[in-house]
Amino acid sequence: MLFISSKPQEAVQAPLLAFVVLRAWLAAEAHFSRERFIALALGLIIFGGWYYVQTPPIIRKPCLYNMVFYELLPNSPTPGADLEALGASGELMKYSGTTAFVENSPINQPWFQEAFFDKVGHRHVLQFYLIHPQRFWGLIKKSAQSAFTLRDCCLGNFEKRTGLPPNSQSAGFGLWSGFRQHALPGSAWTLLIFFSANFAAAVSLYGRHHLSPRARLGIEAYAVLNVMALGAFFISTLGDGLDITRHLFAFHAMMDLCLLINIGWLVEVGSRFISNRKEQFAPVSRRLDFR
Repeated sequence: MLFISSKPQEAVQAPLLAFVVLRAWLAAEAHFSRERFIALALGLIIFGGWYYVQTPPIIRKPCLYNMVFYELLPNSPTPGADLEALGASGELMKYSGTTAFVENSPINQPWFQEAFFDKVGHRHVLQFYLIHPQRFWGLIKKSAQSAFTLRDCCLGNFEKRTGLPPNSQSAGFGLWSGFRQHALPGSAWTLLIFFSANFAAAVSLYGRHHLSPRARLGIEAYAVLNVMALGAFFISTLGDGLDITRHLFAFHAMMDLCLLINIGWLVEVGSRFISNRKEQFAPVSRRLDFR
């Protein structure tokens, strides 16, 4: 519940969490109450839907405005035609390149509500990018540049009186952030390879016949975690054209969990391999006398 209600963009993850809850009940060795698990799963879905619908205009409108006028139109070869394709009038082209937070923004004007917000929603933005896959891929590549950056380059953490240049950032407690930013290339191909490998590994492990119900549940939860991470990435990419690094915080957390699980699995596989090699050569070493 806390994760779903942390931000409206996380509310859409409720069905995936409900799936994990139901699978946990099916995989449980003890006889837990079926009604409680079903009620919890339904509660997650209902609460997530309710919370998303309750998103106030003060949050929803700026995100939509920034996505269209700060991201979609300035990067379009035919911005006027794209604006009309979304359902709005081409006369609003004069606001292209602006954000919802500039002084002369029309976001709170009644006439703009009728001219734009009553006609265009995030659903139309999603449909537009699905119809234009090349533009969608370009947007993904742009967002992927921030997929491994935990610190916003435009935000510093020093006071002005220190005399440091604007946006200066401390290197303290930044070991993990620096490792991710420099060791993992910020590109869409890195994301594609990383998650494709994760799903391939999950499918391969899930196909083994000797797995216990709990082991299968763990693999399913790992796959759902990867789906949720991808969902957080795409929601952030399509939800707001401004401050993408800040919107990707949940994605960063889930990807870090995936990385830690991968590292743990590799360590386990490596230790098993070394143990098997020792057992394989142990009889030979005992038969040889090196004295």
